[in-house]
Amino acid sequence: MRIEIKTIRGQMVVKIVTIVCFFIFNPSNINCQLKTTDIALTGFRNFMWGSNIELVRTNEIVRYSQSFSGFGKFVLTFHGTFLDRQVDIDFTFVNDSLTQGAYVFESEEDNYKLDFNEIKRYLTSEYGRPGSRAGNDIDSDSVWIKISIYEMYSGPQYFWHFKNGFVVLHSAKDEDEITITVLFIGNKSIDEYLEESTIPFENYNIIE
Repeated sequence: MRIEIKTIRGQMVVKIVTIVCFFIFNPSNINCQLKTTDIALTGFRNFMWGSNIELVRTNEIVRYSQSFSGFGKFVLTFHGTFLDRQVDIDFTFVNDSLTQGAYVFESEEDNYKLDFNEIKRYLTSEYGRPGSRAGNDIDSDSVWIKISIYEMYSGPQYFWHFKNGFVVLHSAKDEDEITITVLFIGNKSIDEYLEESTIPFENYNIIE
C-alpha cells in the first residue's frame, strides 16, 4: 500500500493505492493492477471545496463570461479550454461556498459519440474505470432517454467515485442541440444527485 498526493489537470486528489496481482493462463505470468481504495477529490481546478465567490472570481485565470443566481445557487461562468475544446467553465456555490464545477461544451450529432468517448477515455486514464452508470450505454444503438414532451433527452451518465464526492460525464439533447458536461461534485453522494436528476433511478447500474 502507498499514499499518493498529486494534482491532475488542476484537480487535487489524494490516493491510497494497493497493488493487486493475479494469474492469467499461466501461474508464471503475473499481472499487477493498481486498485484505488480511497480517493479524496478536494476541489475543482485550483480551488478547494468551500471557496467563496470572490476568491474564485478574483483568481480564476481564464476569461470571465457571466454569473447566474437562482434556485438557491450562484454560478460563475468562465470561458476556456478542456482537452483542446472551447468550453464554458462553471463554478456553483451554495451559501457562498463552492460545491461543484463543470466543463460544458456543445457537440454535433455526427461527432457526438466520438467526443463523448474521447472524454470518457481521458477520465478513465486519469481516475480509472468508471464505477457506475445511469441511463443507456454510450455504445448502444439508442443512447437517448426522452425526459420531456418538448423533445428533451438525457444521454448516458458515467460516474467516477471518490471518498467525498464524484465526477460524472453526461450529455443532454434539446431538439438538435447536444451538450456534453464533465461535472465535479464535492460532499454529495451519487444517490442524492440522482434523486435530483431526470434519469430514473432504476437505470443506475454498477459497472463490474
